[in-house]
Amino acid sequence: MSTSKDELPAFQENTEPLLTSAAQRKRRNDFMLGFFVSSIIFLILIGVGAAAFVLYGLNNKIDQLINCTATFPVETMTTTVPTTVETTTENSINREMEEMEKSMEQAFKMMGMIIKGLQGLSVEENTTKSTVSTTSSENSSSELRVPELKYGDCDSEWVTVNRTETGKKYCHRFFPHKLTYEEAEKKCQVHGAHLSGFTGQSELDVLDKMLDKAKSEGVQFDNGDSVWIGARRRAACSTRQGIGEKEHGFNSDPTHPCSRRQVFEWVNGVAQNPPEFQKLWLTDFEPNFAGDVENCVVLLKGVKNIGYWPRDILGDKKLNDVPCYLKYYYFCGKEAPIVKTDE
Repeated sequence: MSTSKDELPAFQENTEPLLTSAAQRKRRNDFMLGFFVSSIIFLILIGVGAAAFVLYGLNNKIDQLINCTATFPVETMTTTVPTTVETTTENSINREMEEMEKSMEQAFKMMGMIIKGLQGLSVEENTTKSTVSTTSSENSSSELRVPELKYGDCDSEWVTVNRTETGKKYCHRFFPHKLTYEEAEKKCQVHGAHLSGFTGQSELDVLDKMLDKAKSEGVQFDNGDSVWIGARRRAACSTRQGIGEKEHGFNSDPTHPCSRRQVFEWVNGVAQNPPEFQKLWLTDFEPNFAGDVENCVVLLKGVKNIGYWPRDILGDKKLNDVPCYLKYYYFCGKEAPIVKTDE
């Protein structure tokens, strides 16, 4: 039955990829290892055979000597014949043994040369492989080398602070517009920032100086004027039941989860937790959680006169807890930009 050209199976081009250089090296290494092992086994067999041959020859010579002695009894021989025959036979055996020893010595020398040659090949292969691996590693390191990074400068409207406690560089900016806590946070996010925080007294000093500058430029700081920072009461401590106290805004037990040290926290990673607020509250009874709604924190500035506080108390670098829905000025903060070095 004839078959048309169209019915013939189409030629399938071999698209199987060629072996990579790594696969070729692996195949060559496997071959060399197999050859080396096979050669060692072969040489061991040669050595065993040679030893067996020597033992066989030695036993054969001894048997010949015994048979020769038995063929010529002492009684039928003169005193000179046995001595001559015995001496001749012993000399012949000694010569044979010396020749066998020389042959075995040459064979073992040859085996040693072969083994050294194979070891040389193995060392050369390992050296080549190590060189290739080192070169490959250097190339990979060169290709994968990550440029060194460092902090860049904050924008001109932001104040730079080097946080020695954390090794970070931070940017702060004061906004003299009164907003609620949530509104202020959203405005900060527009600038790639969050309501700001501080890591220690030195950074708090910088924030206070920024308020001094704002005050000198006409910003008012009366009784009702304060500044939002990025700290809030922890959710577990936002109820009287959670606090475990009927009157105070924190638990008097320093080991309690809602103790004065742990009742608030920095949010959005603006500083490390827990905040060091214990010595910064305006009075000993703050934070008092008045009305069970004071969940946010403000930084104070200027002299304050509020009913339950001491009269004319100075609020500079001091804190107070307030309801989050009140409107105050605010600080935004963000980490300084990361840039590549020129190297």
